[in-house]
Amino acid sequence: MVREGPVDTRPGTGALPPVHPGSAPTSVTWSADAPHLAWGGVRGSATVTPPRTRTRSAGGPVPLLYTIGRLTVAPTLRLAFRPTVEGLEYVPETGGAIFAGNHLSVADELFLGTVVPRHLAFWAKSEYFKGTGLKGRFSKFVLTGLGAIPVERGGGRAALSAFDAAIPALRAGDLVVVYPEGTRSPDGRLYRGRTGAVRLAVSAGVPVIPVGMIGTEKVQPIGARVPRPFTGQITVRFGKPLDFTGQPDDRTSLRTMTDEVMSEIQKLTGQEYVPRFAPARAHPPVAGGPDAV
Repeated sequence: MVREGPVDTRPGTGALPPVHPGSAPTSVTWSADAPHLAWGGVRGSATVTPPRTRTRSAGGPVPLLYTIGRLTVAPTLRLAFRPTVEGLEYVPETGGAIFAGNHLSVADELFLGTVVPRHLAFWAKSEYFKGTGLKGRFSKFVLTGLGAIPVERGGGRAALSAFDAAIPALRAGDLVVVYPEGTRSPDGRLYRGRTGAVRLAVSAGVPVIPVGMIGTEKVQPIGARVPRPFTGQITVRFGKPLDFTGQPDDRTSLRTMTDEVMSEIQKLTGQEYVPRFAPARAHPPVAGGPDAV
């Protein structure tokens, strides 16, 4: 594994331990000929069942717009891109959990929502909920309809509102998606994770499921408005859940657990790891908020 410059391997520095290949997870390929699954390239002994009707476990009904998207957008994406799914057996049928993944493209959310057989709540910048004009109102309508959770980037009490919304949802049995890097990777590498995902998992008492997205930056690179078919193969990999229940939430412990999460993500993606935070694209990281160091 290549790293830039000298790397400190002491606990709490953000450096990741060496990656050792593990056993290959179960693989699933979506069929373009039918709305069901074509079982090919299966590795391992786990048995995976086709996606079930979307439910939110004990967290309430699935938002209407999300359901509409599942019936329209999801089949279109499966038909056009035929994403491969590995480790689907690690996605719980019920109960709350946090999906922590690498972030390469806006398409990450689309394809993750397409292959996971339950409703997913994503953290989204609060600016998307406050826009003006037709575009702003449409953005708010879509995100609210999908059940997204707004995240303030201004810091302080406002930034913690995402926790206020996510914790009861997780305890009620919902799934929440967090990208620990805090922004899309500018160059395809995996950057140091921020502690928000682990902090949330410890507070809510739910596991963290590592997610590896591969190929989304090719089908929808930064700046592209929509995914482009026939530009690359997309693979979504899920890792074994990490249980941090009962762990301390001090700064050092959160950093160590976050580094563990990032190491598991790297095992899934094979990305080069960069032991520093990804450069902010437009806004600085939230000081003291969900993505604070």
